[in-house]
Amino acid sequence: MPRRVKLAGWLAFGLHGIFILTARYRLSYDAYNHMFFGDHYRLDWWSLWEPRWYTGFEVTSYPPLVHQLIGLLGHLIGVDAAFGLLLWLVLSLFPLAVYAYCRIFTGKTVAGYAALGAALLPGVYQAAHTFGQLPTLAGTLCALLAMAA
Repeated sequence: MPRRVKLAGWLAFGLHGIFILTARYRLSYDAYNHMFFGDHYRLDWWSLWEPRWYTGFEVTSYPPLVHQLIGLLGHLIGVDAAFGLLLWLVLSLFPLAVYAYCRIFTGKTVAGYAALGAALLPGVYQAAHTFGQLPTLAGTLCALLAMAA
């Protein structure tokens, strides 16, 4: 793996790690909604109806993978910590996914610079720490890695 990609990964790990370890995501717009969905899967994996919110609703309004992962990890470390851990993992892998996707179109040098840029991208910060959009970021990460494969 090129040096720039390793640097980008460590940069993303450190910069986002500061915000995650200080639980900045708790102040974001949508994080508690996703933690709620994760808690639903933690409590009742097979039920698609959640009665605890308003008069109840179907939990299939969001794609369930991230919420199910939060639910699984929630048994071990709690829902709040599971959300933070998954967010940290997704944000740390994001520069690698950008590198892999850019390698389709460019050489290693340019893709390495793209990975460095992805580690510092303000839109990723905003989506993660202001809006709490873990499922969107995880979907983007999976899409970039799938297209690169």
